[in-house]
Amino acid sequence: MTQNSKKAMRKRLLINNKLQGKFIFVVTVIVLLVILIQVSSIWILAKKDMTQHSIVSKLRTTRDVRQLIIDKLIYITIITVLVGVGAATYLMLYFTHKIAGPMYRFSKTFEKIRKLDLTQRIKFRDGDELQDMADSFSLAIEALHKNMRSLRAATDELNTITAKRGAKPAQIKKAALLVIKLAKKFKV
Repeated sequence: MTQNSKKAMRKRLLINNKLQGKFIFVVTVIVLLVILIQVSSIWILAKKDMTQHSIVSKLRTTRDVRQLIIDKLIYITIITVLVGVGAATYLMLYFTHKIAGPMYRFSKTFEKIRKLDLTQRIKFRDGDELQDMADSFSLAIEALHKNMRSLRAATDELNTITAKRGAKPAQIKKAALLVIKLAKKFKV
């Protein structure tokens, strides 16, 4: 294994326990429900067919009984698979929308911030995933917005002072140092 592939390996299996746990739970429940429907349907139909044909079962060969069970098994399997795939598709669409919607909002917000609009905040619908990330992102943008307002005020003050004819060098230096101090907060 190369050094780069070692770095790319995950150290933890679950990154977001709540989100990943919810998806694992949903998939597991769907699989278990499909298995439960399959097994119970086979049991019910096999029991029903065996009791209905108990009198005639002596006349039937093992081959006839086996064919009857196989026919029912194929019928039950097709129905169960269709129901399972339908339920899985619906639930996966539902849960992926809980992630796709927030990702879309993140993308749109990033686009506006790239155009230097720092008034943006991310708002999600109730029940959407990634709410913690959106809250952290909004706090970061708010801090950036606050620092940019301070920087703008300091540069406005510096412009006002330098525009005056009788500006004292100490005033100019003080305003310039404030601008530099605020600018140094940013890692660029």
